[in-house]
Amino acid sequence: MTTSPSRDNGSRDHKSRDSTFRDNAFLADFRSMSTIGATAGGGVDRQAGTAADGQTRFWFRGLMEGHGFVIRYDEVGNQFALLELAPGAPYVAIGSHLDSQPLGGRFDGAYGVLAGAHAAIDLMEQAAAGDGEPMFNIAVVNWFNEEGCRFKPSMMGSSVFTGKIPAEQALATSDPHGVTVREALNAIGTRGDFRLDVAAYVEIHIEQGRSLEDAGLSIGLVESTWGRTSTSSWSTGSRGTPVPP
Repeated sequence: MTTSPSRDNGSRDHKSRDSTFRDNAFLADFRSMSTIGATAGGGVDRQAGTAADGQTRFWFRGLMEGHGFVIRYDEVGNQFALLELAPGAPYVAIGSHLDSQPLGGRFDGAYGVLAGAHAAIDLMEQAAAGDGEPMFNIAVVNWFNEEGCRFKPSMMGSSVFTGKIPAEQALATSDPHGVTVREALNAIGTRGDFRLDVAAYVEIHIEQGRSLEDAGLSIGLVESTWGRTSTSSWSTGSRGTPVPP
C-alpha cells in the first residue's frame, strides 16, 4: 500500500498545526501560572504551603480537571493529576514542583510540571483519536516542598513518597514562625490520603549548569547530579570584654 504525496503532505501539515496549537497553549498557560506570586524581577515567590503556593495548586487543579484528569493529594500534600488510559495498568509519573524560593525563577520546577501536563494532554488526545494503544496510565505530579526554604529539608514531598522520610516527621516540621507542615497544608486545603505506586518516573527540568550551552545543545539526559549534606549548629556563651587599644 502506498500513500499519495498530497495525502502525506496533508498529514504533515495537520501535525504541524497541532504542534503549533499545543506550543501556543503551553505558553499561554505558563504565562498565566507565572502571574501567581510574581516578583518585580520576573520570577516568583511561592514558598511551600503559603497562600501563593495554594493558589498555584488550585490553578493547576482547574487546568487538569478541565481536561478530564482526576486530582488527588497524599498525606504530605503531593498533588497528583491522574489520567486513566489503560484500566488496570500501572501508572507512569511525570512532573516536578510548583513551589519556589523566596525570589525564585519562574521556570524552576514549574516548567517540569506544566510541560509534563501538556505532554499528558497530548497523549490523551492521541489515544482518543485511536492513535496507538496505551500501555500505561499517567500521573502528573507536583511534589510538595521541593525547595525547602520554608520547611527543612528540601525534597520533602518526594522523600516521603519514596520512603526516605516518615510522613509524621514531615508533618511535624515547623517553619521559623512555628507553623507546622500539617497546619500549612490544612490551611490551603491540599492534604489527603491518596497513595499511588508508579512503574516509572520522568522529570524535565531547566539546566542548572553550563554543559548544554557550552555544547550548543537545547536538551539532554542527566547522567549525574550533585549531592549535599546539610547540618545545623548552635554555639552558646557570653561576649568577652573588649581589649583596650
